[in-house]
Formats: sequence, C-alpha cells, structure tokens
Amino acid sequence: MLLLAEHYDGYVDTATYQAACADVSSALIYRPTDGRWGGGAVENSTIGLGDLKLLKNVPGSNMIRIAFHIKCNRTLNSTGNRPVIKLQNATPDRYWRLIGDATTFCARLVPSKFDDTSATNLFAVNATHRGGVAINDGFWHHVEIALSAHTSTGSFKMWIDGVEQTEYTITSGDTSDAVSGDVTAFDRIYVCGSNSNTSGVNGLWIDDIIVWDDTAGGLTGHLPAEHRLRKLEPTADGSTNQWTPLAGFAYANVDDTAIDGDTSYISETVAGQIDYFTRASLGWTPNAIQAVIVESIGKMDTGTHTWRNKLKSSAAVANGTALTATTTYVMTKTYVDYDPNTSAVWSQANLEAAEFGVEFVS
Repeated sequence: MLLLAEHYDGYVDTATYQAACADVSSALIYRPTDGRWGGGAVENSTIGLGDLKLLKNVPGSNMIRIAFHIKCNRTLNSTGNRPVIKLQNATPDRYWRLIGDATTFCARLVPSKFDDTSATNLFAVNATHRGGVAINDGFWHHVEIALSAHTSTGSFKMWIDGVEQTEYTITSGDTSDAVSGDVTAFDRIYVCGSNSNTSGVNGLWIDDIIVWDDTAGGLTGHLPAEHRLRKLEPTADGSTNQWTPLAGFAYANVDDTAIDGDTSYISETVAGQIDYFTRASLGWTPNAIQAVIVESIGKMDTGTHTWRNKLKSSAAVANGTALTATTTYVMTKTYVDYDPNTSAVWSQANLEAAEFGVEFVS
C-alpha cells in the first residue's frame, strides 16, 4: 500500500513548497528545475535534518519500502546527525538511517541504527567489506530499501540502480535497536539531510520519493524497475461541475503547472458540491501504473471549512480524507493504489477514462 509519494514538481520556490506541504521542515531548499526528470527536487541546506514526511504510524510487523532518486557531488555525512534518509520513532528518538560510509571516504550509502541511550552506531554488517556504488559522482542514482524491523526475524535489503547491495542484506535477524529492542515501528521520515561532515555545504538532491509497505490492497514488493512520478493537470471539465470558477471553464482555473496562488481558482460554500475534471490522454505509454495520487491545494476565505479529493472510475468513487482549510494554501493527497471500479491494478485506458476532483465537505 502506498503511504507517501512526492514528485516535488510545481511548487515554484522554497517558501511556497513549505507552505503547501505543512508536514515539512525548513531545513532544505526547493529547486524547481533540478529534478531527475527536469522538474523540481529538494536540495539539502547547510543545517538541520531536512524534509520531514510520513506523519503516520508504520508498525514493525509491516515491511516498509522506500525508493527515491539521489544526486550528490559532495561527501556524504557519516556521523548520522544529518542523514540522507532517516526512519524515526519520535518518542523515544531511535531510528534507522542511510548515511555515508567513512571507510569509503563517504562516497557510498550505508544503513545504520542509532540508539539515544548509548549514542552508538549499533549496526555493522560486514564492516570490513564496503562494495557497492559510489553515489557522489554528480549523476542521478535510483535507491530502494526494504526494512522489516524486528528483534529476531527482521530483514533489510538495499538496491542502487537496480543492483542489490548484498553486503548489507539481512535475510533474518535482529534489525531492531540492540539495546532496548524498540525500533520496530516508525511514524516519520526525514529526507535530504545536510551531507558534509564538516562544512554542511549544499550538493545533495532528492527527487520522486515514494514509501509503501507490504499490506494487502495496493503497491507491494520490490519495484520491477526505476520509477517515475508524473504530474498531470486536467485538460477538460468532468461530468459534475458545481464549484464556481474565477473565470471561464473550471479546469482552466486548476490546471496550473506551478502553484499560482489566487491568480486562478475554483470556490464553493455549499456542503456536498463536487467538481470533476478529466485528462483524456497521459501523453506517454507507461510500462506499468503502480498507483494514482489525486492532489489538490486550497485555502479558506472565512470560517472553518473542509474539503476532500475524489477519483471516479466508471461508477466507483474513491474519496480522500477531509482536510481543514487554513488561511494559506495547503495541499492534500489521496493515494489510490487500485482502480476502484475493477479492484485491480490501473490500466492506461481506465486511468484516461477516470475523473478526479474535489468535494466541499463542510
């Protein structure tokens, strides 16, 4: 099941990104044109842990999987206080992380566990053997990790550019905190921490991050190939048009390739009103569609109001969780792993025939 997906496209600048995505920190820089596929990406800043995501519980009984693209032209941080990726249980502060490997001049990623009581790195698999791919060459690399955190039957794997880094593979063993045994669940993830051991200079970018687990009902297992998140804007109004556009057709007010604030929008004040939109063609032929994400960004003028995303495939509708609007634009995302009409993986034809939109809840 897909838990998180971030394409980093269309946020304009760092301030707009931070305002739209309320669950992120300020310790990063948004780069609108530096991404893996020519769109946006985030770059580490000179301080702090970087972006904060996944503010939901992922129990240790689930396999948690993360995939992302990374580019780096500096040494990676090997001390762990500013990791590339950090899976954390906030209370107590114990976590898994991906950091630089000091034995290879911080050019390669290495998994690490950390315990707040001993302040000692507790994970050392094949400590004398550090193979794998140097990722600080200034080129984009694809990274995927799979972690099942358990005191005796846990597992870990990491792939870089599709190749399993077998020196770090754990088939069945203790992948929890060796001192207290409680790194078996996570409720947040930090990405794109500052990368230099000494100066904290920029030079590490992350793009197209996805997080999923192996529970039934959606994306599961190892990715068959390098993934890509494609942001698509509507090209026409759908079957229901109950919101009021600022001008012209409704879809033309929400087809922003980049967030434009109050320049164009649709609005509503009546509970239950819905606006649907369509996208007649994806514009390319994907090898496989792993999931669909419906995104909307909104704010309120007066009072307290909520809205939710909707996706309609034939007569079946998938509804997102209602989000309370604030006085600044905030984004909500709805992950739809399966076609709600067929309960199967998405086909290109069914996705191109689907409608997506928003509902004014209250």
